[in-house]
Amino acid sequence: MFRCLFGKMAAVGVLMAAATTVNAVPLNLLPQLPDIMSDFIAVDYDAFTGAFTAVGTAQRLNQVNPITNGAFELNATIDSFGVASGGSLTIAGTVDVPGEGSKGPSLLVGTLAEFGFPATTGSLDFVFDLTGGDLADLYGDRVAVILDQSGFAGTFLQSFGAQLAVADSVAFTTVPEPVTAAMGMLAMTALAGFVGSRRARAR
Repeated sequence: MFRCLFGKMAAVGVLMAAATTVNAVPLNLLPQLPDIMSDFIAVDYDAFTGAFTAVGTAQRLNQVNPITNGAFELNATIDSFGVASGGSLTIAGTVDVPGEGSKGPSLLVGTLAEFGFPATTGSLDFVFDLTGGDLADLYGDRVAVILDQSGFAGTFLQSFGAQLAVADSVAFTTVPEPVTAAMGMLAMTALAGFVGSRRARAR
């Protein structure tokens, strides 16, 4: 009985891993303030080298505070399976933060921690561990970048690019994927059932 149930739970664990690593899914990022909006972003992905770049202009903080001399630059190495092996984020410029005064010229600097994407749209999701920048204290340890209109068409087997992509750099928040959450509940239910049956037999 134990060996059979353990085998089923192991299979559930394999299925959970497949759901989070094989499927092309976004990171389910939820935008929260503080938020830096950047646009006029030129995107380039070279399928041969895996080099991904997105360079543009940082425009506004919290949708209303203009950024002077704003610059946005995101670099990453992404293989043909959509797995990122490293990357960096730099957002520069000068901006007035209510109650805190002028910030800049370095606003956010970070190294890539997570990467995700949906299968069919031009949106790409990045999460960076913050390593510096005058706005880092407003974001905490991590910042998410949602890059839209990137030219991505669902595969990294082919090069792609865009000239007018848009990016939101947002406070980092995620929501569990529904499939993973459901499989997790299934695994917990199976474990609870097993423990209950063992206790009943012991009595």
